[in-house]
Amino acid sequence: MGLLLPIILALAIGSSAAGISSNDPCYFEGKPRKCLPSFVNAAYGNPVQASSVCGAQQPERYCELLRDGNAGECRSCEQQRYGPAALTDLNNPSNVTCWRSGAVNVPHDPDSAPPDNVTLTLSLGKKYELTYISLSFCPRSPRPDSLAIFKSSDFGQTWQPFQFYSSQCQKFYGRPDRAKISKFNEQEARCINSQHDTGGAAQRFAFNTLEGRPSANDLDSSLVLQDWVTATDIRVVFHRLELPPQLLKVKNANAFSDEMGGSREEDEDDDADLELDGEQDEYDYNLQDNDSADAGYDEYEEPKKHLELDDDHLHLDYASDGESVVKRQGKHKGSAYEKHYQSKLAATTPPQQPPKVTPPGKVTPPSTAAPSAAASAVTLPISQHYAVSDFAVGGRCKCNGHASECVATVSSGSGTALSDQDDGQDEDTPSAPSLANHFGRSTQMSAKLTMTCACKHNTAGPECERCKPFYFDRPWGRATDNDANECKMCQCNGHARRCRFNLELYKLSGRVSGGVCYNCQHDTTGRYCHYCREGYYRDATKPPNHRKVCKRCDCHPVGSTGKTCNHLSGQCPCKEGVTGLTCNRCARGYQQTRSHVAPCIKVPTNANMIQAESAGGGGGGGTGDYKDGGGSQVEEMKKYCGKCKASPKKLNLNKFCMEDYAILAKVIGHDRASQDISTEKFSIERQNEIYKYEINIQTIFKRNPMSGTTSSLLGRGNMMLLVPRKSIECQCPKIKLNKSYLILGRDSEAAPGYLAIGPSSVVLEWKDEWSLRMKRFQRRARKCS
Repeated sequence: MGLLLPIILALAIGSSAAGISSNDPCYFEGKPRKCLPSFVNAAYGNPVQASSVCGAQQPERYCELLRDGNAGECRSCEQQRYGPAALTDLNNPSNVTCWRSGAVNVPHDPDSAPPDNVTLTLSLGKKYELTYISLSFCPRSPRPDSLAIFKSSDFGQTWQPFQFYSSQCQKFYGRPDRAKISKFNEQEARCINSQHDTGGAAQRFAFNTLEGRPSANDLDSSLVLQDWVTATDIRVVFHRLELPPQLLKVKNANAFSDEMGGSREEDEDDDADLELDGEQDEYDYNLQDNDSADAGYDEYEEPKKHLELDDDHLHLDYASDGESVVKRQGKHKGSAYEKHYQSKLAATTPPQQPPKVTPPGKVTPPSTAAPSAAASAVTLPISQHYAVSDFAVGGRCKCNGHASECVATVSSGSGTALSDQDDGQDEDTPSAPSLANHFGRSTQMSAKLTMTCACKHNTAGPECERCKPFYFDRPWGRATDNDANECKMCQCNGHARRCRFNLELYKLSGRVSGGVCYNCQHDTTGRYCHYCREGYYRDATKPPNHRKVCKRCDCHPVGSTGKTCNHLSGQCPCKEGVTGLTCNRCARGYQQTRSHVAPCIKVPTNANMIQAESAGGGGGGGTGDYKDGGGSQVEEMKKYCGKCKASPKKLNLNKFCMEDYAILAKVIGHDRASQDISTEKFSIERQNEIYKYEINIQTIFKRNPMSGTTSSLLGRGNMMLLVPRKSIECQCPKIKLNKSYLILGRDSEAAPGYLAIGPSSVVLEWKDEWSLRMKRFQRRARKCS
């Protein structure tokens, strides 16, 4: 049973894998197609870093806000109950959980007051293509009036504006309300009126990343929009709270009374009367240091504010470094909308000091220390809290159309998939920015899961953004509805493990193949490792992907002129009078010597064709190989030449069908022994010699379909053509250098790896007008019996 268990498990795993493969959404009927991961809430369960939490230092008091603007029930809050974990937990309408910020003061003049700069930072762990960002606010809590949403595509290294909300877009963010987006500014963040365009008192802001973008319907073709929707981190910066309706009316009434110049007496009963003392104090939120606030100022100059968008602090700030409140006439201004909340908060909330602006321009939470006797005499400022119940980010893992799911990986770099309770991050993915990088404080972030695409289509990377190693025969591309852009393996015939992509070669091939193999093994070379390297030649009996397809030339050290040979035939370059594939023997009519310079010399003889005819076949002073029958051999030679020249050399479909191969080739070289054939007189003893011509095959019109034959291995390039000497001396065929010929022959007339001219061969000097005839023969060749 112990031996059967591994076999059973292996079969079960194999059948399960086969089942998954057959239902893979990235393939249809065995062909690759575009696939996408599931649409998810990418924020769910991820930790959110908040710059401010209600009750972080000690419990604070907050009051609910009723619809009529009055303060409702007041409660105490602490960090554990209102922490940022409530933003990304399960959003249950019947049991709402909320994050609340620390107290922020309701300013005397919201239009000129410093921004609150309360931030929420969410790290998604990998790149996502986002569709929406949603912020739901807690019931009975004030809505933000102005906020900014930023996104990062490089794990918090840089930030880009994503969306703005404000009732005063132009004044607060320098952008028009709901600006028109064209194809030329699709990556521009817009500002939306938070009072009108979000539904007035709606408790939710929802930002659609593709709304109003012209290329939204063709995302796969727009690189600009693909970059626009891609994000690894989201940051929300709350700049200003919305005033309650009743307080807004009071504020507007106060502003109206100030414009009218009316003088009113301050109400001592704190009944929110609108009459104010004519000698009222004015507060100016300038940005000088506290020590020099009273040194001098221009009472008519308004502070200038602008939006800072640096890497670490995304705050709406002023031009200088700090805030100071200048008391101009020695008496505090007690506004009516401050007094409205005083009765609710005086019994339970300790007095708070006005917030201070730190040098980066960020407002720090007000102090909760016990007030001094002098401070207790000052009217309490109004404070409120930002409160968000749900932070949702809808989108898909960015996999560029090459994966249907994302899996969690271990942060140690082992690449092991994690279950839901594991926690880790892949080493190839930069870690999410720490809180210290965001806010200048040393706070350690907790580890999180890192999601990685389960790539298909021979792609790799966290977002399937590149091809797998050795799959570079075509460039990487994002999958579309029309083309999955599957990466293709380099064609190296099994002789290389590495390759690269070459764009120029890809274009020259008609965008079919651009892979280039390098570090070819098994003595091969070339772009596809399809040639034998110098000193080796191809064994025609083995397929191109065989490990021993290339054989060493093994040229004779004395008989050859070098160590290299023809890479197709293996013929070594021989010295004069030497023959053989490896140049290991003397040719007929030559005898061996002991010289390394001239190992074979010609045997002295007076025998030639004229003497043989006059002597009646005596053989003259030859080598003695042909002592008898010399006259009959001469007659046979004459008969052969006559028959060869008399035979018709016409090409028709029947002849085309009978031959094993038909090629167009150019003669580019020949043996040294055949250079003087045209001037040498015929000798009987040399009539059976074979001469070699090197030809360059330009076009293949036909080849033998049977594997293992010479013509089945034909390809464009150089090859050796074997021609009998007697055929050359008869000038049948008459072969000239640098001429192109149409050659039809049979495999049986030559040894493997060679082409040869035999009795049934046809050799015709090429004419351009034969191109159409050959194409017609190729089409009709299917009817050959």
